[in-house]
Amino acid sequence: MGISIALVGLVCCIRRRGLALDVDSTVVRALFITLAGLAITVAWMVSWMVVELAIYDWRDPAWRSRVYDLLSRANLEVAIEEDRTG
Repeated sequence: MGISIALVGLVCCIRRRGLALDVDSTVVRALFITLAGLAITVAWMVSWMVVELAIYDWRDPAWRSRVYDLLSRANLEVAIEEDRTG
């Protein structure tokens, strides 16, 4: 999904750049250039989030599986205390 969003942002950036080159108005050209910059920034951030998840988030499942393995080998002792008040 992140790669798809990044590709859409890249296509939007290229399209806005093309529109900016074809327009004669300076204000509209500046708007298209700003939108192109925004689109490429969004594409970069989304694609980086996908890479970051692949690089850093593999540790959490490994850590969690070690914790579950430790819990599965733990001994459980149940102690029943008698009522001493009566």
